Amino acid sequence: MFGVLFLLMFGLLLGGVGDLFGREPGIMSRVDLGNVSVVRALDVWKLYVGTRYVDSAVYEGWYDPFGDRFTEDMYDCWLPKGVSGTVDLYSVVLSAEPEDDYVVLRTLWYRRVAGDLYPATIAITRTYVLLGGDGVARLCNPVVMAMRGMKRRSVGGLSYVIDKDYKLNYAAAERMVAYCDSLSALYDVEDIRESYFVIARSRDELASLCGVEYFASPPIGLAYPKSRLMLSSLGNEWYPHEMAHIVFRQFSGSHPFLFEGLAVFVGGSIYDSYRGLLQKAARELRSRSEMPSLKYIIEHPVEESLLYYAVGGLIVHMIFDIGGGSGVKKLLSETSGNLSADEILYVIDTKYDKGTEGISERWNKLVMLYAEKYGY
Repeated sequence: MFGVLFLLMFGLLLGGVGDLFGREPGIMSRVDLGNVSVVRALDVWKLYVGTRYVDSAVYEGWYDPFGDRFTEDMYDCWLPKGVSGTVDLYSVVLSAEPEDDYVVLRTLWYRRVAGDLYPATIAITRTYVLLGGDGVARLCNPVVMAMRGMKRRSVGGLSYVIDKDYKLNYAAAERMVAYCDSLSALYDVEDIRESYFVIARSRDELASLCGVEYFASPPIGLAYPKSRLMLSSLGNEWYPHEMAHIVFRQFSGSHPFLFEGLAVFVGGSIYDSYRGLLQKAARELRSRSEMPSLKYIIEHPVEESLLYYAVGGLIVHMIFDIGGGSGVKKLLSETSGNLSADEILYVIDTKYDKGTEGISERWNKLVMLYAEKYGY
């Protein structure tokens, strides 16, 4: 009963604008709808919010006020998208504050799950809307806006973006660049010149740099391959897994299972090397009474995160052993697009597997075999 009352009281605060239970964002009563600039900003924001509910919709209006480099949607890594992922997703604009040529929108994103008393908060986003002299309102990339107050240091073509009081460890930065250059040479892909490595000192700071003022569980690292932009919350110059995504950015459209698998194979995970992750996966398999299918693992990356990353890395490893760097690139090229788990397994089993059984049928045995072969 209290949950219903809470929702009714919350709805009254919306000031009668928007729909608490609909797809258009609600508007809190403190938002000044008599301000023309605010209304212009809300109009373009509503267009963006609407695209989150359609799988194929892409909002093309993101704007980089300092160039045309960072125009992809930074919120894509934070907010669910599509018919299946946004069934219970709602948003409310909490505030809209004019600042110089911008209006800063703060939006609450939440879920209503059947049977739960209270809505579950997903995120609070901070969005800058530029009000151009041409009469067009544009959503500005939040990372670019945050970078305005930070300093940059170039090392081997890689730009480190850091707080003004952060002292860059140039030896560690040079080691990071050398690692990336070695991958570019081995796999014959473009180098990391004109890429950005943003250092944050906490996960909440990383989220804030991305225009997310609250998030239930911010990531430790995040890569935007198309923009050649990587953010790390580790507070140092070394992050091989996420930088591998930047090195192999031309394959960012490949299935995430294999794109992540490549990053694991060459760069490990956050705290484990690739071999260490295989050891963990082998121990996990020994402890299980029932074995999930590889299809299930691919379709449940969160629930099966350890096996998802370890097995993805193992498959890329096997392909590398068979065909080298060109074989890995061929695999990634042929698994681009919105492929199903069955289609991914078909490509791996029929085109690349050299055994009598497909990888999908003996993946657990291969984990054990490689864990023992490459164990410490």
